[in-house]
Amino acid sequence: MNEANRSRGLIALLAAGLAGLLTGCEMSNSPLWSQNSGPRPDGPDWANLSLNLMVDKYGPPDRIELSRVVWLNRPPWKRIAVWDDMELQQFSLAKDQNLEDTIAYSVPRDKRVALRHFNGRVSVSADGSEISARSFSEARNFLSLNLADEIIRGAKTPAEAKAFDAETLKLADAGKSSPYMSGLLFTPPAPAAAP
Repeated sequence: MNEANRSRGLIALLAAGLAGLLTGCEMSNSPLWSQNSGPRPDGPDWANLSLNLMVDKYGPPDRIELSRVVWLNRPPWKRIAVWDDMELQQFSLAKDQNLEDTIAYSVPRDKRVALRHFNGRVSVSADGSEISARSFSEARNFLSLNLADEIIRGAKTPAEAKAFDAETLKLADAGKSSPYMSGLLFTPPAPAAAP
């Protein structure tokens, strides 16, 4: 199947799925991305899991793009994106990093290098005005962004944040809770309206 046909099929499938959602139909049984987009890796369909969770929590998305579904200005997020699993493979990202949460946050240039040493799930926009975290859950993204804030403020070094991250995830996997995974522990500036 050529790229143009794949794109048309994807758009039609997304439109049909969202139309069904908006009229109260279940989305859990309909795939987000076309079955013709290639073989799926073994394991959960992270894209559909994330999409369903975000629709349940934040309502219908604001934009449907070729490789992602996007919500804008849903506090505390400036932007939420659920990426197509197959698109992530093209960027060598793990299939379980399909949920991207973004906040408005001015990051000084010298702190951007420190954040790169923290973990691969956190990224800063080219102009330093946004921080994003990617994983398979909003809770893990809260953890990454809370630790990024502590690195930027100088409360933790990247090494300390990395150790705290690993320990917190280990405890979370054992059923323990952490305020770092329950929400942002700082207040980002209110997001500006999208263009």
